[in-house]
Order: sequence, then structure tokens, then C-alpha cells
Amino acid sequence: MIKKLRFRFILVSLLSILFVLSSTIGAINIYNYTKVENDSEITLNQAIQNGFNDEPMMGGPEQEQNRGPRENRLIAERYFVVSFNSDGSINQSNFKHIFSISESYGTHLALDIFNGEKETGKIDYLRYKKESKDSLVYVAFVDIKEQYDTANRFLTTSLIVSSISYIVLAGLIVLASFLVFKPSEESYKKQKRFITNASHELKTPLTIISTDLEIVEMDNGKSEWTDSIRDQVNRLTMMTNQLVTLSRIDEDDLKNYPFEDFSLTNLVKECIDSFSPSFEKQHLLLNSDIENNTNYYGNKYLIDELFYIFLDNALKYAKDNGKVNVFVKKTSKNRVNLTISNDIENNSEIDVNQLFDRFYRSPNAKKPGSGIGLSIANEIVKLHKGKISAKMGNHQIIFSILL
Repeated sequence: MIKKLRFRFILVSLLSILFVLSSTIGAINIYNYTKVENDSEITLNQAIQNGFNDEPMMGGPEQEQNRGPRENRLIAERYFVVSFNSDGSINQSNFKHIFSISESYGTHLALDIFNGEKETGKIDYLRYKKESKDSLVYVAFVDIKEQYDTANRFLTTSLIVSSISYIVLAGLIVLASFLVFKPSEESYKKQKRFITNASHELKTPLTIISTDLEIVEMDNGKSEWTDSIRDQVNRLTMMTNQLVTLSRIDEDDLKNYPFEDFSLTNLVKECIDSFSPSFEKQHLLLNSDIENNTNYYGNKYLIDELFYIFLDNALKYAKDNGKVNVFVKKTSKNRVNLTISNDIENNSEIDVNQLFDRFYRSPNAKKPGSGIGLSIANEIVKLHKGKISAKMGNHQIIFSILL
């Protein structure tokens, strides 16, 4: 159990950090690429507005100061702009601010955009825009390769740094998990040792009580008092054994319960046969439909215990002259569906949500019990990687198990 908790702690922590890192790095890089696009849009608009009136160094510092930030950006960008007459002839062009594109190639690109339907778009690292103004059609291009290279370098760097950070944090979280759960693990081990030791210590006085009870009955005969003592001894013995079983299952160590191939059909039939006299005694009708030749790979002792628990549970909770149904069906190559149901009283106060909680007992139980049985059944199913559920309907309680 502690191993599972530590694993969940590590998993949740790593997923949380991954989410935060991914969100942060993603948001920053999305902002960078969006900014490149927005800046190029501003540059294209400025190129169309002022692309033929740029004399960067003319007029001295005062004129440079009066240009404003957008015009200064335009001067710094690599762009070119071509204007066309309505008949497709070139009216004017400006290739002074770009050197990576020849004027002939740039004119060819501008003519293609002029003849095309798209108003804006991208060709490699050239972003373009087409706009009609003053009976002319302006086609402007801006080279954003440098900005994209910068954004790509930042993306690569951020991914490398975040990956290294994530690995370091993962190591720290794993180390921290051992430190955080160490007290809980020690406490859990002490608890399990206590249950095991207490169970062994209880077995000796219980055995002595049973032996003394037999001697008393030999001398004085049976009575309601000796029967009551025997019932309580049996109840305490069963509870002790169940606590030991539950404690060993909680270890989630298959070495305690090795798996093997066995006939599930034969096991269930044998278990039903052993309960048949008890059902007849309580006037309960037992219906069973067990699919033949059904084999299973698991722990035979625990699966037998699983059916024992549910049949014993039916004896305690089934209404008088009611029915108990047991169905075993192989649904696929690797799956077996088990359904166990029994009739219950109309006024049964059974809380389905608490059925698998430890020490839960319904007020309608006909026989004394520990309230541990169904929680053990739940752990057995979990150990076999299965699913278990319970529901009530038509005055029945139905347990469905998928192994």
C-alpha cells in the first residue's frame, strides 16, 4: 500500500510539474511567435504607407527623432514594396532595404501576389500583404527570417533547459518521496507486525478455550451457554484469520499468494456443494450456472476464499425463502465474469457505497460477523487486476466481478 501511495505521489508531482513547465514554456514561445507575426504586420502596413518615402539618414537627428517608433522600426526591417497600376504594370518599387532578394525575383513574387487572390500570407520567410490605395495596388514583403531564427533558438534553449530542470526535479521528488513516506512506511510495518503478532497470540488462548469447552461438555453436556461460547470463539477465530489475510493481501506481494493455472469451474462447484446444506437449512433456493471448462490463472486459495465470502454473505443477508444466484461466464479469452446475487428484505438498510468498507455491517444481518469479508473480497479482486461492483434492484443485491 505504501508503495502505491509513494508511486501516486511521484506521479502526481511529476505530472503537475510537467503541466506547469509546459504551460509556462508554451505561453512564452507562443508569445514570441505571435509577436513576430504582429511586428511583421505593423511593418507591412508601414511599408505600404511610407515605403517609397524613406530617406533614413536625411534631415539630421531632429528629423530622425520626429519619425516615431513605427517609422524607425520600418527603417530597421528588411522589406521591399512594389506598387502596380490597374493594368498590372509596375508603378514604383523600393528594394533599398533588402539584400537577400534580387529585384527581379522580388518583382516576380510581387506580380504573382498581385495576380493572386490572397491578400496576405507567407512564402518561406517572406511575409506579404496586398492592399489597394489611391487607384494603385501595393504589394509589400518583409523578411522575418532573423526574427524566426531568434524565436526558434529561444524555443530550443527553453526546451533543453526545461528538460534538464524536469529531470533534476524528478530526481528530487523521488528522493523526497522516500523521506516523506519513510515514517508512514515504518508505522505501517509496525501495524502489520502488531496484527500478525496479535493474531498468533490470540490463537493460543482460543485453542485453550475450545479445548476446555469440549471437556466441560464431556462432563456436563451441551447447553445454551457452551453453544454461545463456541459461537464467539469461532467468530473471534474467523476475525483473526481474516485480519491476517487482509494484512498479507495489503502487502501487494505476489510471493505471499503465488499464481497458478486451475479449473475455476471445479472450484466454484465444490464451493457451492459445501454451502448447499446451509442454504437448504435456511430454506434458500440456490441457482447456479457455471460455464464448463473454465480455467483461470490466479491464486487458487484466494479465489476460493472469494466465493466463500460471497456465499457466506448471502447466507447472512438473504431473506427467508429467497433465492441466491451464482453465474460464472467466460466473456473472452482472458476475462471471466462472475455474478452473485441474492434476494433481500424490502426494508433492507444496506448502503451499497459502504459495502466494501472495512467493518461495515448492515443492520439486517441475520448472523454475527466481522464486517471484513467484503473488504477482503475487494482486495482479492484488486490483487488479480479485476473489477468489482455492487448494486441493488428488484429487491436484490447483485455483485459483479470481472477477473
